[in-house]
Amino acid sequence: MPKDREIQGARQRLERPVSCRFCRSRKLLCSREAPCSNCVSRGIVCELPVKNTAIRSGSGDFELLERIRRLEELVANNGNSAQNTKQTAETSPDTPHSLLTRTSRSTLSPDIEHLDDDVGWLKRIYTVQIASDNALSNKIAFRVCPIQQIPHAQYYISRNGHLSPSRFEPMRCVWLPQYAEAKILLQKFFDDIDHVHHIIHTPSLPAILDEVYACLSQQSWEDPGNILLLLGIFASSTHAWVHRDNARGLFPTWQEANAQAQLWVKAVEDMLDILHRISSVSIEGIQGISITTFALLNMEGFSRRCKSLFNMAFMLAREIGLHSLDQPSNANSANSVQTEIGRRVWWFLVAADWYCVPKISHNMVDRSPLVMGLTGVPNHDVLMGIDTELQILLNDTPPFFSMSVDELIANYSLDRSRATKIAHQGYLFCSLLYAQRCTLHIPYFTRGLAEPAYASSSQICLQSARLVIQTESHLGKSGVSATRYRFLGFLVPVFMASIVLVIQLCYHKTSSHHAEDRGKLTEAIQILEEAKYESQTAAKFLNSLTHVLRKHEVSPAPKRADRLPITPDGAATATGVQSYSELLLPTPAILRGDEATLGDDMYANGEDLSTYFHDLAQSFDQGVDVASLDWNNMFSGIDSSMTWV
Repeated sequence: MPKDREIQGARQRLERPVSCRFCRSRKLLCSREAPCSNCVSRGIVCELPVKNTAIRSGSGDFELLERIRRLEELVANNGNSAQNTKQTAETSPDTPHSLLTRTSRSTLSPDIEHLDDDVGWLKRIYTVQIASDNALSNKIAFRVCPIQQIPHAQYYISRNGHLSPSRFEPMRCVWLPQYAEAKILLQKFFDDIDHVHHIIHTPSLPAILDEVYACLSQQSWEDPGNILLLLGIFASSTHAWVHRDNARGLFPTWQEANAQAQLWVKAVEDMLDILHRISSVSIEGIQGISITTFALLNMEGFSRRCKSLFNMAFMLAREIGLHSLDQPSNANSANSVQTEIGRRVWWFLVAADWYCVPKISHNMVDRSPLVMGLTGVPNHDVLMGIDTELQILLNDTPPFFSMSVDELIANYSLDRSRATKIAHQGYLFCSLLYAQRCTLHIPYFTRGLAEPAYASSSQICLQSARLVIQTESHLGKSGVSATRYRFLGFLVPVFMASIVLVIQLCYHKTSSHHAEDRGKLTEAIQILEEAKYESQTAAKFLNSLTHVLRKHEVSPAPKRADRLPITPDGAATATGVQSYSELLLPTPAILRGDEATLGDDMYANGEDLSTYFHDLAQSFDQGVDVASLDWNNMFSGIDSSMTWV
């Protein structure tokens, strides 16, 4: 029968001898005899497959040996792949982007993984800059000397130690303090600055410091990112150096330390200018640039120089993949220390960028009419929507940000140092948030005083201004931060709040809160007067505010003996210090208590006040450098001696 014939033919084919293993692998015609002619001619062992019956009846040793052979080949292939990966890791440091790539490929088959390696290698040819030691060492050098000699050291040295008659290209020399001095600056950073931005893994810093100075002592090349990080820390520490820090024994005076801050910023700029053109910058370098930007912001405001450093840090952060750390493919390393630090660096930059733009969030921009871009002033409904989001943020603030140091210690069992830093963060957060709301409503503040439709903006703006001064006063009394005047984030809110209070005093001379506002204005001026010894920005704020008060005949009362200004030496004195009451023009009335005398012929409609104060608010909102503001035009009619450079 046909079916039986098919079964018999299949059985015969199975019983027929098949080609040996070698001939089958090479696709040769085999004689199917043991040994076959092909194996005999090549002098190799001829292996014929064993019949199925033998396999079933045997012990299965051949199958076991075959499995062992395959496992050995797999182990050998994995060993070669691991060795190649190790060599790649030694030549290029780990970045969040490289960690992300390796993690996402760990589940792929070996063949596909090797293909991805080849593709990645080809991409790195045109996307990654690998800096050689020679390329960098020919452009920049690092030396160590006592920190007080650094301002007098040479910034540029000859490459070969002598001048060439035909061509001379100097090499930038970055001077670092001695190891013991660097440790003092590092400790200052730990004590007063690190908790403000919190983008560094603090336990790793001593090891980085030791590594850098070990390489410098051996005259070997160190990772430039680590040096950038240390330079940023040195800049921030010297800028935040106050009278209390003289006890550390590093500088004879705090003024000398502050003067060195600009030198460290210049070193970061010069080193970055060389480094970013020939190499990628590691996350440590980006941390150093971010810290330097923060220090420069407190020195100069959001100047063009500060913007340049900030934009560079943003670009370098994207280059190493900090913006993609939280992709699902990176879930395996999401909880690692390196990923968390990279995440903090990225969101520090992003949050700073968001704070500098006038719009708060995308959903608010989407609801804004296009005509807003032409008017220059946001629609009041949109403005109130933004304020609602700020109020929600304020309501969602964790309760520990509003606790005192003693309450934090009692409720969370913290040591005093950590509790003090958390309290400082809370003061800074609240002050910036109140200032943001105050600045947001300034365009409608004066209109709200006369038009009921905008009265809500006036109330929110005024209340935020009072809270700013109240928060700063509480901070000063708490003794939480001796370096608070070094942070522009504390000074700008106080200045903006004082402007709002001046407008309020000029409009509502019979208000029920008149005495309270006079007292708040007095506190604001006292804060700026105390800060002017430690901040040039505060001195400019105080002088401009003093001239505005003089012009509009608003004069806070002279301070009582128990509220004399605090000099840099920490002692209250009645002589040798020009207080704000001395800067003001004499007024006809004799002031007493906390009174303020307002001229009867003040601007009834407030048009002049509204114009230049609105311009001032817009200037700060757009991140204009304090030193570049046109104060003469803004405060028109003020004494011509008030000139800003």
